[in-house]
Amino acid sequence: NETDVPADKKVLDREAGRLTMSIESALKENLKPVVFLHYPPIFSFDYNYEILEVLHKFGIKKCFYGHIHGRGHSYAINGTRDGIDYKLIASDYLQFCPMNITEFVQNDNL
Repeated sequence: NETDVPADKKVLDREAGRLTMSIESALKENLKPVVFLHYPPIFSFDYNYEILEVLHKFGIKKCFYGHIHGRGHSYAINGTRDGIDYKLIASDYLQFCPMNITEFVQNDNL
């Protein structure tokens, strides 16, 4: 989120563009997009505004993410914030037991 650094800004813009294209592709096929990210768009009081803007623009309701491990779990956002339900799915957070996401991807209320 160091967007004042040109290299970081370039990477964030590229990733936001990729996310936009992925969501648009799903919508074009009449699918309801569910977002999976490696890095969290919100962590503690740190916000990735480029990614959050895309999530809100397309009305994304579910966002799964990883990357946060160990002591970082206590700072992770798990639950709804600004209309988006965030779920930390890092392997150690889930105690190496995969989460069944069927209810999330098949629910008409996404």
